[in-house]
Amino acid sequence: FVIVGMFIACTIVVVGSVGAALALKLLLIVALAAATGPAAGWLWARFLGQWGHTTNAYMATLAVLILVYAGTEVIGGSGALAVLLFGIVVGNSKGRPVGSGLRNQVFARELVAFHHEIVFFVRAAFFTGLGAVTRWELLRDPAFLVTGLLLALAVAACRALGVGVALGRSGLSRWDRVATALLFPMGLVTAAVSVIPRSFGISGGDLIADFAAVVIVLTNVLGTLAVFAASAIQHRRRPSAATAAAPAA
Repeated sequence: FVIVGMFIACTIVVVGSVGAALALKLLLIVALAAATGPAAGWLWARFLGQWGHTTNAYMATLAVLILVYAGTEVIGGSGALAVLLFGIVVGNSKGRPVGSGLRNQVFARELVAFHHEIVFFVRAAFFTGLGAVTRWELLRDPAFLVTGLLLALAVAACRALGVGVALGRSGLSRWDRVATALLFPMGLVTAAVSVIPRSFGISGGDLIADFAAVVIVLTNVLGTLAVFAASAIQHRRRPSAATAAAPAA
């Protein structure tokens, strides 16, 4: 949804004004995706109900996913939104032929492991591309580094605030909430969103990708350090808690 929203925002920036014609165009883009994605997902879920056990079911699903994206783009819809809705329908369809467990997986366990390998490859490709187009000579600019650090800290603060609001009364322990708050490192979505303005030819799009690369690196470094620090504090408090509980026992 962030990616789709970024596409809409960039479209508005390129057009330069907001009017009834643009609103109708954007509504049509979303409507076409909302029509093609779920419909294709429902049809493919029915197919998997009969042929989900076949050897090439996973690769066939990837092929259909690409066709849904390309077909939606050809008719003027949002391919990203269409494949998102396609995946939601397939992943939540009733009577799944294979797989079980907490997430009621559509495919067998070995195919889920293969899926993780594909996801890792896609992430690696995105980050490689982002690194190739980033102007790393900007790292010599103190203002650039300070801005990147402030953006990374802002991400961490927003994550902590969001966790506090969403999970404050969830019944989770304090350490569970802390662990959730520390999951603020940026990743694939940030890399994908950062290159969208450049694809539209928007002025300053290159700088957005540069800052995104720095924020991704800094948030991962800061997140890793924060996890180690929180783990050290937790292990340090466990013996004292056990000692305090001993007399009561």
